[in-house]
Amino acid sequence: MRCRNIVNGDIVWFGSIGVNDDGTAKFANEDHTSYVDNTDGTVASLTERLSVIKNELWYDMRYGIPLIDKVSSKSEMDVFIIQIVSEHPDVVSVTNFESKMIQHNYSCNMTINTIYGDISLSI
Repeated sequence: MRCRNIVNGDIVWFGSIGVNDDGTAKFANEDHTSYVDNTDGTVASLTERLSVIKNELWYDMRYGIPLIDKVSSKSEMDVFIIQIVSEHPDVVSVTNFESKMIQHNYSCNMTINTIYGDISLSI
């Protein structure tokens, strides 16, 4: 998988990595580090897919997690997260998954077996 890179901690949404001094959009140079492959590409891709709220402004409406207020339980959110991760083309399996929800604050940690090896991901 090839994916836009996370530059300076910011996801490169639609190619823009910020704003120039004159207010115009600043773009990552494709010859530089705007894309990552293999393990880093899989992590960046999963991070982007899990950072999107389903049915919000996004070019591919199939991806994203539901708004937490529309989910009735932690286990329901777990199912959404595991499904999104498991359907990724580079993922073999989710080998460890722990989650918690305190009021409407959901978080999870997981170990994922990919075609490139194991990765850890937290949201």
